[in-house]
Amino acid sequence: METTVEGPRVFQIFVRSNGDPYLSAGIEVDGMEADQWTLEYAWGQPGEWRAFSAAIRPGPHTVRAWGCFGCDEAGALPVDNPTIEIDQATLLPLDPGIGEAMDAPNQHWFAGGQVSVVVGQDAHDGTDAVRSDLAEGISWVETIVEGPATASWWRKGRASIQIDGLAVQDDLEVEWIRDVFSVPSGSKVIRWSDHDQGPGGKRSTLDQFSAIPAPEISLEVALDSVQTLTQGGGGIWKGVTTEAAPDGKDMAWLVVRSEDDATWLETVIEGPASLEYEAVVRGDLSLTVTANEQEIDHASGYIFGEKAHLHRCLLPPGTHRILWEATQGLSQ
Repeated sequence: METTVEGPRVFQIFVRSNGDPYLSAGIEVDGMEADQWTLEYAWGQPGEWRAFSAAIRPGPHTVRAWGCFGCDEAGALPVDNPTIEIDQATLLPLDPGIGEAMDAPNQHWFAGGQVSVVVGQDAHDGTDAVRSDLAEGISWVETIVEGPATASWWRKGRASIQIDGLAVQDDLEVEWIRDVFSVPSGSKVIRWSDHDQGPGGKRSTLDQFSAIPAPEISLEVALDSVQTLTQGGGGIWKGVTTEAAPDGKDMAWLVVRSEDDATWLETVIEGPASLEYEAVVRGDLSLTVTANEQEIDHASGYIFGEKAHLHRCLLPPGTHRILWEATQGLSQ
C-alpha cells in the first residue's frame, strides 16, 4: 500500500505479524528503501508491534509499505495463513532539540525509533548530545549535507554510518572519538543507525556536528604531484581541500557517472623511480592500477572504516604509463 506525504516530516507506521518466521516488512520513499526488518516470530502467535519510520524530505513524496514472505530464506516453511498487520500511519514533526544538541540547529534533522537528547556529562561538550536508546529494531538519526564538504562529529558507542546510502563506518568506540568524512558534490544524506541485538544491546551517542565546504583545487595540487595528469571515461576526478584526506589536507575525489565506462586517471613516469599513493574506495567500486598495462594494485569497496590503502612500487629504468582505473557504476 502507498500514499503521498508532504515533508519535511518523519513518517511512522506500526507493524506486526502473526508469527511466521519468514515474514519481512518495510517502507520505501520514492522507491528507495527506508526501513526493513524481519518480523519477530512466535510460531503462530501475534508478535509485538514494531515502529517503522522514514525521513520525508521537503516537498511531496510517495511512501510505500510492503510485506514479503521468504524474502531471505530458501525453502521457507510457513505457518498457516501468514499475515502482516499495519496500523497507526502518522506524520511526526521534526524535533528541534536534535539540531540544537548536535550544535547544528539550522539544518534539517530527522530521527526514527527511540532517540533522545541527553545533557551534562553524557555529552562530549558537557552540554547536550543525541543518543539512540535501546529499542527493538532500529533507531536512526540523519541530516542532509551539500557537498563537496568535510563532515565531522563526535561519537561514542556503535553506529552504522552511511553517506548517501554507502556504508563508511561500523565499529565500536568505548570513548569519544571524532569522525571525519569527505562528502561528494550534491545533496547527500548522512545517517547514523543502531540495531538492537537483544538484552544489553547497543546504543550510540553523537555530538558537535559540522559540515565545512571543501574548495575545489587542481588535481596536481590535490595529489601532491609534479607529473602531468590526464583523465577520461565515464566519470570525473576533482581535487578538493579536506581534512578527511589521508594527509589531512587535500585529495582527488572521483564521481562515477556511468555503469558502462571505466573512469581513468593516468600519468607518465620516467624510471627508475618509486611510485607511492594512497586510496580509499567506497561502495560498489573497484580501483585497478597498472604500469604499462600490467596490474600492480587492486582495491575494492564495501570495506567499513575507510582506511587509506597505501601502496609503494619500484619502477625500473624506462618510461612507464601509470593508469588508475575505476569500474562499476552507481557508486562514488
